[in-house]
Amino acid sequence: MAYADSLTRSNAQRGDIPPELSFEEVIKNRAAPPCSLNDFMDYLLYVEHNAENLQFFLWYWDYVQRWSTLLPRQKALSPPWNPDQPGNPQSRFVKYSHRRERHQKMSKILAIMELESERTAAAAEAMSPLPPSPPLLRSPTTPASASPLPMSSILSPTEPNGPADWQPFTIPPNSSELTRITRHYLSPSSPRFLRLLPARDRETCLVASQHTTHPSALLPAFSAVEASLRDRSHPAFARWSLRNAGKARLDLVRAVAGLVVALGAVLDAVLALSGLPAPWRVVCLGLWWPAMVALWAAGRGVKGMPSRGSNNFNSAEKTRPGRAARSTSTSSTATTTTTTLTAAKATPSQYKPSLQVFGPPNDFSHEPWVAAHQAQGFWAKAVRQETVAVNNRALLAWQDRVVFVSVLWGGVVATAVTVASLFVPVGGLFWAS
Repeated sequence: MAYADSLTRSNAQRGDIPPELSFEEVIKNRAAPPCSLNDFMDYLLYVEHNAENLQFFLWYWDYVQRWSTLLPRQKALSPPWNPDQPGNPQSRFVKYSHRRERHQKMSKILAIMELESERTAAAAEAMSPLPPSPPLLRSPTTPASASPLPMSSILSPTEPNGPADWQPFTIPPNSSELTRITRHYLSPSSPRFLRLLPARDRETCLVASQHTTHPSALLPAFSAVEASLRDRSHPAFARWSLRNAGKARLDLVRAVAGLVVALGAVLDAVLALSGLPAPWRVVCLGLWWPAMVALWAAGRGVKGMPSRGSNNFNSAEKTRPGRAARSTSTSSTATTTTTTLTAAKATPSQYKPSLQVFGPPNDFSHEPWVAAHQAQGFWAKAVRQETVAVNNRALLAWQDRVVFVSVLWGGVVATAVTVASLFVPVGGLFWAS
């Protein structure tokens, strides 16, 4: 789809995020670990603390997909939500603008899902080393080979033209599910309350869900969640995945590099005050260049040259919770592990509970690894090595580019400082010839 391609290009152009790590690739679980859908959920749950956004996003995605396969008679029971009140008539232009805005939002949803290419994607997925998408991304009642209806059938109901479904014609489809969703994500006492949703949009969704079960009832909530995930959470997740060390180790690298830069400055000052010729100050370049490379790379979250194949050396704050708890109770180091999604044949029970639509609040403070991690000191977090296998070539290439740019700019800055120091007059205080 041309619209989907434009979304992918616009998303990949944000910063220097590779197209293979775009928002669509991560959401469709086509990015290899540590940038898979499982890893994105880990980041939202343990780092950003906004896992409910992705949980609601995935449910709505699946809901629209299932709605497109309903019979016309079922769709006719729940027409699209019209926010125009009968007592407050609006102009034809305003009504047309509302319909056009709703059409554009639904086009974005369908562009992400790529309903038309679902069958070809299933064949490609069978050849991929990654397992199939989580169960909630697929319709539990519709075969994978079913051909979804076009967008016009989602936005507006049609006259029944097929066999009767023998269901009560007065009950809208999926009414109980929509009620559970509003109580689970939109009500003030919801266990997974959408905190980033504006109050006006939340009120609109609550009112609309009382009149219809059409996907347009919760379209404002989806639009707000999708914008937050695409514009803020995903870029932050991509750059967080770029890191190959924990915060404590990166802080240690910055401190050591800063000390080396200061040592080079002191040596340059000593040589300038001495009676030695100015070319002797070039030796400071051997200290400044590596230190500035380390500072530049650590600023992007990369510690030195990435190790091929297993290069995410993480502290407990970046490892999976189960591995963090296991690593804090044992004395082993440099243990290479992989996420659940790297299994050749993943079953629904292997997917993390946080990917389920309904569940307890997203709170991990009671997990045993939290107390064990907080009890560790700075030095223990900095020196302990927990490796995570990296199967994503795009991520490895991105880390290589960061190191190359760091070497380039570190050399430019260090050379410029060294050349500038050559023009400082000789002090001649000692070592005079």
